[in-house]
Amino acid sequence: MIRILSSLQLAILVGFAGGAFAPVDAAEGKSLINKDAYALAKLLKPARLSAKVGEGDFDAAQKQLIRILEALERGDRTSGPRPKDMLELAYDHFVEGMNPQWKLQAQSALLKTWEEAHSLGLFDVGSKFTTKITRGPDTGKECVFEYIAPPDQLPLFSNDYANVRVVAPSKQRVGTELSPYDLAAVQRLSRIGEEALGIRLEEKQDNKEAAKAARAPWEREMAAAGDAAEAAPKLIFSGGITASPSKSNGERYEATLEITNLSRHPTEVEVECWFLGITGEKRRRYRMGDASRTVPLRAGEVWRGEFFSNPVNKFRGTVAMLDGLNPKNKKDKKKIVVKGRGWVARVLHKGEVIAMAASTNDLLPYAGEEFEALKALP
Repeated sequence: MIRILSSLQLAILVGFAGGAFAPVDAAEGKSLINKDAYALAKLLKPARLSAKVGEGDFDAAQKQLIRILEALERGDRTSGPRPKDMLELAYDHFVEGMNPQWKLQAQSALLKTWEEAHSLGLFDVGSKFTTKITRGPDTGKECVFEYIAPPDQLPLFSNDYANVRVVAPSKQRVGTELSPYDLAAVQRLSRIGEEALGIRLEEKQDNKEAAKAARAPWEREMAAAGDAAEAAPKLIFSGGITASPSKSNGERYEATLEITNLSRHPTEVEVECWFLGITGEKRRRYRMGDASRTVPLRAGEVWRGEFFSNPVNKFRGTVAMLDGLNPKNKKDKKKIVVKGRGWVARVLHKGEVIAMAASTNDLLPYAGEEFEALKALP
């Protein structure tokens, strides 16, 4: 028997159209999280530190920086958080894998770079970055990207987006001599790099011990709760698509699901998530991947987890088959387009469904009475 939470407890996510998902709280009709800061956080994931400078490090960091600057400019022009506030929200609440000093350094550098780009007029009316300077003494010239801490002095951060800045040609660094600001940045980043590498090495060595220690408080609560811990919990279940397919995420959709345990006792649940696609010609649905995980929850705990579809290019053959198209035919080949239709998720306790959510109302039955139909999709 399927138990479904009431509308005040169950968050159904609506607004998927043309590959875009919007997280909405069904009870209040408002954003579940600051979507601008959360989206920005996806661009702020820390770089992989390496003692070796890669050939494409600078170009990759520059492209990433541009996307970040555009997000900050959009926030400055709209009702979204201003750049300083948006960076603080993103780093404080959503970015993991960086120690506090690294976050502060990156935040300060990015804000300074955006302020410079903004003052030079490097954004068009749509907040898109342009390389031509439209304000100031260097008007009409192309801006210049350069490292803050040069890789010949600090190779660890050669692929770090926050170690690249944009300047006017008249302010471009000449020679190898560093300004007091750049010299201080080199010193700070050097200390940050040493600490970050040490922590990561330590995490690898103590991974099992750390996981065990993290689980210990939940195990103590479970033991103290006794039989009460066996009861089905009261939950708030919500989520949304937090990334569309791109090279940086392996051409996959990413959904972030959130569970809030409203019960006064701990529990353990199973979370399942499926991604669905739809063909362009016959509007046939198909599965784009699924995943599940076991989640221990302490009383009152809020858990958030990321789930990924399979790479979208994997489904071109499926789309062609369902639409009756020939991939070798030039006309048919243009019609083979992989599109996301939405996602479905549910929470189980001892094998019983206690909560469900979907990107649109019409997909929600797949988590309940039409679950067999979901499994039967190609």
